[in-house]
Amino acid sequence: MLKHFWIPLFVLFGLGCTKPDLHSNDNLLNGQVLVIGHAGGGFASSTNPFPDNSLASIQYALDGLVADGVELDVQLSLDSTLWIYHDNELNTKTDCVSCISSLNDQQLSECFYLDELSHNSADHPLQKLETIIQQYQGLPYLFFLDIKTANTCTGGSPNLDSYARALEKLLVDSGFRSQIICESSNYSLLQKLRALNTQTRIMLDTSNPLEAIPNALAIQAEGIVASVLRYDKSTVQSVHDAGLLAIIFDVREYTGTLRAMKMHPDGIQTDNIPLLLEFAR
Repeated sequence: MLKHFWIPLFVLFGLGCTKPDLHSNDNLLNGQVLVIGHAGGGFASSTNPFPDNSLASIQYALDGLVADGVELDVQLSLDSTLWIYHDNELNTKTDCVSCISSLNDQQLSECFYLDELSHNSADHPLQKLETIIQQYQGLPYLFFLDIKTANTCTGGSPNLDSYARALEKLLVDSGFRSQIICESSNYSLLQKLRALNTQTRIMLDTSNPLEAIPNALAIQAEGIVASVLRYDKSTVQSVHDAGLLAIIFDVREYTGTLRAMKMHPDGIQTDNIPLLLEFAR
């Protein structure tokens, strides 16, 4: 079910160059495409020197580039606290070992991201989700929460009730419900979130957008999130025809950004915010 999106109307100067005219009214947001930083400012690259999901990366996307919002990867700690981190295991990106779900909050507060080039500890600690939300309360940004439920450290099944309760508590305590979108490929988790509150904004992450339409409608999701490799223009149109927003990710380089824009989606989660801004605004 499509709900109202409040989109910040910022103008970014200094990016002027010839570009194809990709603007039309062929989406559900009157032609405007949401510019969403993937994992903050994107995975570390020449356009974003900061670790993904770090505070610095989020600030770069929102305060520096004025994106419409960010996508953040969210996992639940042993203390049932929501932390921001992408990978299944901590040793791949930080100086800690094990998994988010296997460590308590005190242990996680002592984890720092590794510099991806030197692999030395950098001054970028892991962040609690509530810390980020508190920092941006009152500002018109959107937060897409990619909820990760895998636990490769124990192999056990995630406690979806704990996830749902933690997310609902965050939404209640922050008063930020209208600007937070919970997305997941775990359909059971989305069902639990919907059961807890009919106003929670949810989106279904899928590898098959067409097949996902009935399930998305069944839980009153606002949209469907999928890779640019899983979408084409006709699929986006089918999602729109169902009254659902089409959100695209896996967008980095010029060719992929242009291809995504030509599909007329409602939002793009990008690892190259400056490039997408050139096309979208």
